[in-house]
Amino acid sequence: MAYLADTNVASRRVLLSDPLYSVVKNALDTLLLQGETVYVTAQNFVEFQALATRPIEANGLGLTPAQANERAMDIEILFPMLPEVPEIYAHWRFLMETIEVRGRQVYDARLVAVIVPTTLPIFSPSTPATSIAFLTSVLLSQTAFDAYPLSTGYYSQ
Repeated sequence: MAYLADTNVASRRVLLSDPLYSVVKNALDTLLLQGETVYVTAQNFVEFQALATRPIEANGLGLTPAQANERAMDIEILFPMLPEVPEIYAHWRFLMETIEVRGRQVYDARLVAVIVPTTLPIFSPSTPATSIAFLTSVLLSQTAFDAYPLSTGYYSQ
């Protein structure tokens, strides 16, 4: 099985001083030893750049853009990139129109939109309960996507 890494996972894997670094590294190493693949997508890099360059007092990492770019390159080395396809926007729009998505949930919704055609689960042991509940509600409503007229053949190739 393959997974899509949540930005929390990808970030913590390259931030050696993060308190959850060891937990995330061990979890990812276990998956990789089992032959699993853990992907990232462009959305992870957008979220990481915002987190990394936001001031510490605003719940960010306080890195300079150059430091953030170095860590982003580390993420690129560690994780294969899931391709972005035009259908992602349509899936995301569908979520915006059918589920009450608010605030930061729009970012999680985009990750869900990326994985809908792939059936990849999001690997996120550190996602807050509110995001888990949101993702669960979206994934449980998968039947809504089954009826949604989108071409998803790209991922099945």
